[in-house]
Amino acid sequence: MRRVAFLLLVAAAATAGPASGAVVTREDAAGRVITFDVPTSVNVNPYASVLRRALHGDEIETVTIRFVSRATLTRSCGGGGVSCYRGRWRGGEIFLPARGGSSTKYSLLHEYAHHLDARYGLTSSRRWEPAARRWWSARRIERRLRSGQVTWDYELGWSRSIGEIFAEDYVQLHARARYGIPWLARPGDAVLTALRRDVRQALAEAS
Repeated sequence: MRRVAFLLLVAAAATAGPASGAVVTREDAAGRVITFDVPTSVNVNPYASVLRRALHGDEIETVTIRFVSRATLTRSCGGGGVSCYRGRWRGGEIFLPARGGSSTKYSLLHEYAHHLDARYGLTSSRRWEPAARRWWSARRIERRLRSGQVTWDYELGWSRSIGEIFAEDYVQLHARARYGIPWLARPGDAVLTALRRDVRQALAEAS
């Protein structure tokens, strides 16, 4: 579950691998197209249902969910990655294992959070203010940055990345899944309410 830095979007597009199989589409409740690139053995309907229920907007039409072999996943996500998001200039790609288990749905939500973040600047970067200001405050990110608990990237490890904390919290909005940030408490109602309001505001401002 690793996010590629926004500044590498163009490079990621240039190095994206070939399609893994057939391109299959589904629609969300508003008629937006959800695009999957899958081997014929993968049934996309459960994953489409996950995304239909997830908090999202028009940006869902600018991401492709690719189910790939373990070897392709390793090439695309790195040796330790079980899934990943790679941004592109006009969209993004989510890579998931073609032989994934039940936890793959949670990985999909986690990676989709990175897509939201990339499109709307929810956790942002050092250069500008994050759009997810309520969540930022509820999670005390500013104080954690000053004290060295978290960072913008991965220099302190995966679980200390602000973007990964945001993505894991987004999963908790939709499912009672295992929480992947071991040093931080699972988000409570106040954090989840803040995150929900921030995402909805970003979607409304983009529409």
